Amino acid sequence: MYNEWSLDVFYKGIDDPALQRDMQKLEEMVASYKEMIATLTLDDPRATLRRVIETKEEMSTLTRRLGGYFSLRRSANSADSEVSAYQTKLQTLMAGTAKEGVMFEKYVGKVENLDAVIESDDLLREYKFYFSQVLSSIEHSMSDAEEALFAQMNISGGQSWGNLVSHLTATVEVDYKGGKTTLSAIRGLAESDDPAERKAAYEAELASYAKIKDSIAYALNSIKAQANLEARMRGFENPLEMTLNQSRMEKATLDAMLTAMREYLPKFQAYLKHKAKLLGHENGMPWYDILAPMGKA
Repeated sequence: MYNEWSLDVFYKGIDDPALQRDMQKLEEMVASYKEMIATLTLDDPRATLRRVIETKEEMSTLTRRLGGYFSLRRSANSADSEVSAYQTKLQTLMAGTAKEGVMFEKYVGKVENLDAVIESDDLLREYKFYFSQVLSSIEHSMSDAEEALFAQMNISGGQSWGNLVSHLTATVEVDYKGGKTTLSAIRGLAESDDPAERKAAYEAELASYAKIKDSIAYALNSIKAQANLEARMRGFENPLEMTLNQSRMEKATLDAMLTAMREYLPKFQAYLKHKAKLLGHENGMPWYDILAPMGKA
């Protein structure tokens, strides 16, 4: 049994005419976008950039609305095969624009006096940072064909493995007090005001993982294998360098954050040791009591 909320603010259901219209409209826009990118010229870069940005804006709005609806439906029930088919259709449709995305990035890199072109248009000025990121990403782009192939393969590769992890963790049955419950429900008991319940729930959670541990491990290994491959194909030394680049972060910044965390770990450890004593533990904090509530509030 799943607890579901109303998503009527998006669509009334899969058969909602509004959803069907939006899917049809997005398909038409993607076709138009591909034709637009295939015929890019440098004759009037300001008008061209504006036209592409307006199209990408509209596509993004539709994609986020449809994708948000499908994602929320599946978060309530990962076994919802009806919405899964539509979600895959949307992902496939957008993955099909990967080649055009790279072609547009390369086009931007060819525009002479790009800064002046951007400053000459109100809309383009709003995307000044976006264009700077486009320029910095060009050196790590694969060929047009490789980008298209990778985007399509990702649907049945890393993305599919990720969906499997979500499905397994959402549907695994947790044996608790002679009945069956879900991981999300059992995790919620970590904040119970009953110490015995917190411990029992924790032990039930750990026991449930044995049912899916091999499948989860296989999926995560496959996801990491794809990340390693993509990093090499894009010219990065490793996935960390790729992630930092995509996050617009310098390695020195990450190192500074980790250093600060290590320096203040003793403070956090002291807090947990003190909380453990208040909860009656003499040898440190057991994991099942980390989120235990304190006081009477």
